[in-house]
Amino acid sequence: MKSRGNRYVIFLAVLLIAGALLADVLILSRQNRQIFIDEENQLYHLANAIDNNIRSVLNSRKDALRIEQKTYYARREEQNWLRTGDETSFSRRLYEDLVSSSDITRAVLVMRGGSLRFSTDGRSDYSFEGFASDGVLRPCIDGDGNICLTVLSEPDEYDVRLAALIDLPAFYSHIISSELAEDNWVLLLDSGSQFMIHHQNYRVLADPIDAVTGATCGPGGIEMIKTIQGRGA
Repeated sequence: MKSRGNRYVIFLAVLLIAGALLADVLILSRQNRQIFIDEENQLYHLANAIDNNIRSVLNSRKDALRIEQKTYYARREEQNWLRTGDETSFSRRLYEDLVSSSDITRAVLVMRGGSLRFSTDGRSDYSFEGFASDGVLRPCIDGDGNICLTVLSEPDEYDVRLAALIDLPAFYSHIISSELAEDNWVLLLDSGSQFMIHHQNYRVLADPIDAVTGATCGPGGIEMIKTIQGRGA
């Protein structure tokens, strides 16, 4: 009887230990699930914050272009350019008002009739072919084959449009925190899934989505981003 009683005690002890272990596993499982939920919420709020920063920056540049188009001096210089064909004064005005005073505008492109007429940096090799407009942001390609981003104004009564050429490194640093920039893991994909802005080898690049490899965001990462983007996340 004593031996049988000891067995029962041992059996009961094993049950208690197993129950305690199971309870610990369940607690850990709930904790891990909560950690995952917290991290997911944190990423969601981070993505929203970055998205809001992008929208704010781009809209502020578009507002600057719109205001510039309405100023007396800019309109006078524009009309002088249209009349004489000499863009010197108009280009200088645009540089002083929109480039020298901005932290992320690298140059201003002047377009008319859908074609580039001149730019404040003197380059005439920017091309918008092959890219559709995506809200206020539109990509173009320079003569070196690099993708550049521009914020485009509405055409005025002379069918003249201004495009603020965005400085990519300054833009990237402006919309994310320095801590994230140091981690180099924030990827920015446009809503049309045409190009991605990312940090690589100490440079900020905008590449066509088909040219971005798995090394940038992990195997299958781009397809995952597209899937999430398609769900409106």
